[in-house]
Amino acid sequence: MFVSFKKLICLLIIVLSISISLSAKGGIDIYVSDIIVNSSKEEYKSFDISPILTQSLLSVSSKSFTFHSFSEIVSKESIIMREKIKNDYMAYEVCDILGIRYLIYGFISAENNNMIADIRLFSKVENKTILTINLEKKNETDLSRFIEEMILEVDNQINKDIKLKDNEIVVQDIKGDGKTEIDGTENNKKKKVIILDTKEKDKKIYVSNYIGIYNSVGYPFPIDNWWNILTGMINVETGVKIVRIKPFYDNKKVALYLKPALLFSYSLYVNKPKLSESLLNSFIFKAPLDFDVKLFNRFEIFVGLGPQVQMDLFTQKYLDKYTNYFGVAFSLFASTGIEYFLDKRQLVSIGLNNNFDFTFYDRFFINYKLQFYTMVKFQEKK
Repeated sequence: MFVSFKKLICLLIIVLSISISLSAKGGIDIYVSDIIVNSSKEEYKSFDISPILTQSLLSVSSKSFTFHSFSEIVSKESIIMREKIKNDYMAYEVCDILGIRYLIYGFISAENNNMIADIRLFSKVENKTILTINLEKKNETDLSRFIEEMILEVDNQINKDIKLKDNEIVVQDIKGDGKTEIDGTENNKKKKVIILDTKEKDKKIYVSNYIGIYNSVGYPFPIDNWWNILTGMINVETGVKIVRIKPFYDNKKVALYLKPALLFSYSLYVNKPKLSESLLNSFIFKAPLDFDVKLFNRFEIFVGLGPQVQMDLFTQKYLDKYTNYFGVAFSLFASTGIEYFLDKRQLVSIGLNNNFDFTFYDRFFINYKLQFYTMVKFQEKK
């Protein structure tokens, strides 16, 4: 049994490889991770069926898909090859590290004459499994025959039921009710296929998915003539930024997009020595628009600008009395900086921002702020 099973698998790979070479395809890249057979039998134990699955999908694919095995981009010594993908979290980590969008992973179990296959198509774009295929067969002793049936089922689902839209994979709901489950028993075989609907009209919109909480602390430096009058003490900012915006350019390594925000800023200044005792409390409401360049899903370099309203409360001591002066002015600002993501899911990041304020008082006010900030996003809801 051991020899026949191995020979059959090798023969299938050779035949499919020849057919693929005669009709090469291009298009969306889908990568197939190692799919290991879990079994106590030595002839099946730890056997990887991903090569035959990859070749099979390539040979019958009628859409613009190109299927790849991990061995094309990852060496055998890599930790990615040693750590088997068990869930969507690990799938996302692998996609993020390798810079890929779609991944097939799963397993086959062959124990006590019962065989189970669980194969999943994961989308990094949606950060979830978009197609799940479960196949179970009882009183089955021929693993090669079970693998053939499993591959036919995977072929059927991937090459017939999924569609392309805007160069992205869309899994169509057959009944249009959001979720389709097919259960049946035939010749002691049970099959369950779950197809997830990704139609835009059925999607719920969660506001929290698109909000990032921004907080910063920094130091303000008045410039020009104001430098001789005021000394900056502290600056703090807080607000929200719009996140998870679809980039207008993305080649996996570099992505370009715009990020609007609404922020509130507070700065405190004191008088220079030998001048009358005074305090300047500056309150700013600002609406930035940042142009972001994301590099390797780890860093962001940005340039931002926008309008703001500056309200200042100036308190000055004259003899034994304190006098308050209040002023409001229109202002513009420009900023540039860098941001670093602390986790793979990009929920928490830290950054450095250089901010310049240009306030149109009678005496033109220019201010520079050096800010250290954090950005926290909510866990994305589906």
